[in-house]
Amino acid sequence: MSNSVCGGTKTTARPREVPVPAEACRVMTPDDLASAVARLLGDDGKARWLEPSHGDGAFLMALREMRVPARRVWAVDLHTKRHPNDSMAQVSRGVDFLARHWVDPSRFDRIIGNPPYIAIEKLRDPLRQVAANTRDPYGHAIGARANTWYAFMLRCVQLLATGGRMGMVLPASSEYASYASQGRRCLADHFDRVDLFRFAMPPFPDAQDGNIVLIAKGYRRSGKRSSGTLRRSTVKSVDDLLAQSRARKASSRPHCNRPRRLNQNERCVGELAAVRIGAVTGDAKYFLMTESRRRELGLPIRAFRFALTKSKHASRPFVSRKDLQAMRDADDRVLLFRPPDGVLSHDRVDAYLRLPHRYGGCAKRNLKVASRSLWHRTPLPAIPDGFVSGMTSGELMISINKCPGLTATNTLFVIHKLCEFEMLDLAVGILASKARRQIARKRRWYPSGLMKIEPTELSSVRIPWPIRHASRQGYSNACELLQSGSYKEADGLIWDMIGH
Repeated sequence: MSNSVCGGTKTTARPREVPVPAEACRVMTPDDLASAVARLLGDDGKARWLEPSHGDGAFLMALREMRVPARRVWAVDLHTKRHPNDSMAQVSRGVDFLARHWVDPSRFDRIIGNPPYIAIEKLRDPLRQVAANTRDPYGHAIGARANTWYAFMLRCVQLLATGGRMGMVLPASSEYASYASQGRRCLADHFDRVDLFRFAMPPFPDAQDGNIVLIAKGYRRSGKRSSGTLRRSTVKSVDDLLAQSRARKASSRPHCNRPRRLNQNERCVGELAAVRIGAVTGDAKYFLMTESRRRELGLPIRAFRFALTKSKHASRPFVSRKDLQAMRDADDRVLLFRPPDGVLSHDRVDAYLRLPHRYGGCAKRNLKVASRSLWHRTPLPAIPDGFVSGMTSGELMISINKCPGLTATNTLFVIHKLCEFEMLDLAVGILASKARRQIARKRRWYPSGLMKIEPTELSSVRIPWPIRHASRQGYSNACELLQSGSYKEADGLIWDMIGH
């Protein structure tokens, strides 16, 4: 098996090792992207290079174009079948990079690659055990709930020589995944300079997931916090990535990675509210259904919770019982099967719980389902104060929850207040023009024309605060004006509500 990437790079040869269909992971690293990462790292004529999951050798080809000789390049891959590009490096195949013992643990000056994007839980032992036991720089095992890319990144940092550089293509989740928090801290603590380039559109032609390019330079093994820089930026293409990098290198203006100081009339969204993804069912086809499907199965309404499941469900300023009933009558999929103890003995509920997967029952082997103590109880967030769609083609807005007990699935974000204020105030603040401009810069474009923002990115948006004159009617009117493209009229109304 090679180091596979779901939505990233590389292929699989022995799929029995990883219970992920091989065809789902056959997305090759584009040659121009591999070449760009190599050029961003640069070669000094004597640097020792490592590619920890080289697959078909896109990065090796990039190094060959830079005239880096094979004697200075080492490459590792689990896939045992040789490839013609193996001649471009000293290649070790059939080897688990994470388990390999290196005689000189700090011998590499450059590490480059696109590591596997596979949940460690999906690996089989011994691969899973080795990956889960990977230690972060502070001595903690990352555990099986992390992703393989994170284990690779940490191991690569351990193999860098002092002053070394690392360039990796990572998933968008690397910027916000909770399991990688110590790794992000490590980058800030151990490198003189870190550049994170977020692609506005996925760089992989056949992939929908977002990616970032990490370029870290000036490794410090001591762990003393560097006085260097940490920069984040969005690029439209690989050519834009190189152009921005050249512009930064040419600039002599010092850059500080301290966050912008907020004025007394601004607050970050994350200071006021927690933004999280909604409930993850693990098998949406089984757990989510329409009213007509519920009636067809004869299941009692008591076995369900109401849940918003689509972006359009959060496209209105408020969600009331009347709105929810309208969605149900329109046969939208807003019913979440989550039977309480009191209805488990109901004949139809019992039959549905026992239904085999091949006849429409639950896929109980799915990771999120199998990991629950009660497989039929989807974990729910606390009752949200509001909902927002992270992926839309229009302006981002909060749909304020007016239905006790209503929840949402992970196609939406849920918002919970962290302190006492009116949810209406936060909703108005996010509509402000300065907040909309920040959101536009943080969003990523997808091939379908949709734009996506992550919870951490939304949490970092600065909004006017406090809001002095918010009203339900004013908020509704402002949302309607923005959705119709009447920005000037909307901004006038919004600033009247802000009041400063």
